[in-house]
Amino acid sequence: MLRRKILGLALVATMFFVIPSIAGTLETQYKLDATVIEVVDDEITVVDSNDSVWSFIGDEFNKGDKVKLTMFNNYTDNIIYDDEVIDAKVVK
Repeated sequence: MLRRKILGLALVATMFFVIPSIAGTLETQYKLDATVIEVVDDEITVVDSNDSVWSFIGDEFNKGDKVKLTMFNNYTDNIIYDDEVIDAKVVK
């Protein structure tokens, strides 16, 4: 009986807390392909396929590298100017 209650509570917690958290994260992040155009110390500047320029702090990037950016939309779906780079990886 106690086992059923625990499983029931775990299911409810999953439905009301975990799943919405995951869905919220997926709705606010997107991927972009870009190319590194400048490296100054640890500031990396890239340009994406729409000619938007983004900068972020990182290391181990070189001019000309192709990168995959993970972007955060700042909860504004229709405004790109406030989006942020939250991760960047060199594409091989």
